[in-house]
This record gives sequence, structure tokens and C-alpha cells, in this order.
Amino acid sequence: MRVVITSDLEGVTGVDDYRMVIRSNTELYHQACVNLTEDINAAVRGLKRAGVDEILIIDGHGGGKPPNVLDDRVEAGAQVVREGSPYDVFRQELDAGLMVGAHAMAGTRDGFMSHTTSGMTSMVVHGQSIGETEKVGWLAEFHGVPQVMVTGDAALVREVNHFFPGIETVMVKTAEDRAT
Repeated sequence: MRVVITSDLEGVTGVDDYRMVIRSNTELYHQACVNLTEDINAAVRGLKRAGVDEILIIDGHGGGKPPNVLDDRVEAGAQVVREGSPYDVFRQELDAGLMVGAHAMAGTRDGFMSHTTSGMTSMVVHGQSIGETEKVGWLAEFHGVPQVMVTGDAALVREVNHFFPGIETVMVKTAEDRAT
């Protein structure tokens, strides 16, 4: 069984200060990367216990440049995809996908650092605002890779339950607003 984990930084456990996702804030940013890698490792351990043979990881925050997932800390048995376009992985034969550290779409007032891609505006598909989570989930499912789990804050969990009913969600934090 082959599974891919797509990651982002804003929805990670313990990332509670916008400065943590800015690369120039060296110490804070490094801590966010450690937290991201540990959240991914928790998912990897669960997947291994479930009998998954191969686990691929997409470093999704900022295209993974510079790396946000710390390769030297990734659980054995998982591989970070660093070659080519990371989302080309969905064209491979995969059995399932997970998203770790996802965040709510632009305009979500109680979503920590809610945004869509690099802006504050939403993407609109058939008159419906969507976020990065929906974009990645639908891209994966277009290629036959069902999304089975997403982690992030409470607002993201609410969003995922709306767009992907029945998917497993893990709430790792609750935001009072976009910055708190």
C-alpha cells in the first residue's frame, strides 16, 4: 500500500505566531519546521501500524523551498519528495492521501493564518469559495487518490467536514481569530 502525505505549516501543532512561518525569523521558523516534522512523524507511525508499505511526503509550504520538512528528522520508512513538481506524485499509483498542517481558506475569521495560496482572496469554483485544502484534495482525487485524513485547526476541520464529508479530521488547535 502506498500513501502520500501533503503538508503545510500554518495548521501545525504549536504554530501559534505568524512569525513562525516566516523564514527570516530563524529560531521561530526552525521550531515550526520541527513541529511540522513531528506532526508528520505521528501520521507516519499511524500509517505504518496500519500496514502501509510506502509513505511519500510532499513539503507543501512555499513549495518546500527552502525545506520545511526536516529530512534528517523524518521517521524511517517515509520519503520526502524533492524532485520535480511535488504534486506530480498524484500521477503515481497511490492508495490514499493525508494532509498534515492544513489551514482554513481565505476569509475564515476563526482560522489561524487563514488564506488561499499566497493571497488573502479565495479561489472560486462554480461560485463556491475554496481553499488550498480543497484544491489539493480535488487534485489528488482527480488522479484517483482518495483523501482519508486532514489535520489542522478547528476552522479547518469545519471546512473539511463541509467539503469532504466523512473524511477523518484531527484538530490540533483552536484559533480565536486569524492571528491568535
